[in-house]
Amino acid sequence: MPWQSLARQMVVETDTYLAQAYASNWSIADLLNDKKSVVTSDLIAYYDRATPAGSSGSTGSSPSMHEFPRDKRFGLLTQGSVLQGLADPNKVAIVHRGRVLRERVLCRGVPALPPGVQNVLPPPLPSQTERDRVLLHKDGEACQGCHRFMDGIGFALNVFSADGRWRDSVPTNDGTATKPVETSGRLEGVSGGNVEFKDTAEFFTWLGGSDDAASCLTSSFVEYAQGINTLPAGSCPDASAYLKGATTMGVKDLVRRIAKDRFLRERSGT
Repeated sequence: MPWQSLARQMVVETDTYLAQAYASNWSIADLLNDKKSVVTSDLIAYYDRATPAGSSGSTGSSPSMHEFPRDKRFGLLTQGSVLQGLADPNKVAIVHRGRVLRERVLCRGVPALPPGVQNVLPPPLPSQTERDRVLLHKDGEACQGCHRFMDGIGFALNVFSADGRWRDSVPTNDGTATKPVETSGRLEGVSGGNVEFKDTAEFFTWLGGSDDAASCLTSSFVEYAQGINTLPAGSCPDASAYLKGATTMGVKDLVRRIAKDRFLRERSGT
């Protein structure tokens, strides 16, 4: 299967998923934790190497509803299009993914790098995995100041390779061996105190019910609708009026509230 075709199928999957979320009035919790998606048999086979093409009941590039195993897919953030978007060959994947999700899904910042601190890990040892290297951040107090806020999130996503595929093991740095993937971690600096999770499924269960994620994504939606970069400073109301019940509010209900709000009428000139 040509990569370009798979990439297009990933985009269609995400577009269809979001359309379904709106039509069914899903909550943020549903959006971040649903196990079902409309995918092709080719895409299922790509995501899970153990799943033969055609097992979903679809053939070739004809999409159909498929429910993934509970421990292998977790809603929007674990779809191929999103995981590919988080890939950066010039950055440590665990750290990069952790920072992006912390800032854009939880709306929580990461402290600035202290003056004089070298943001460079020691050279990798042949037998180390990426997780082994990232854990070295725990050995330095200066490193912990930033990395304790984001590395844990990256650990939770480490079960997915950079190309969006599920994996049970990860390679060592020299590429000569593999080790079982480990996704336990600790998340600090969030509402309700620090969070310990034993695996990816436990992390996404927390994320789906998190006030931080619901408030962050709701705020982003409202600010986008406000055209916050096009209106005069101070003319946009903040998103606080929308945040009560954000965890359980349906996406369609949120859009309807925004559509009825004064700022949208003023922005459109009506």
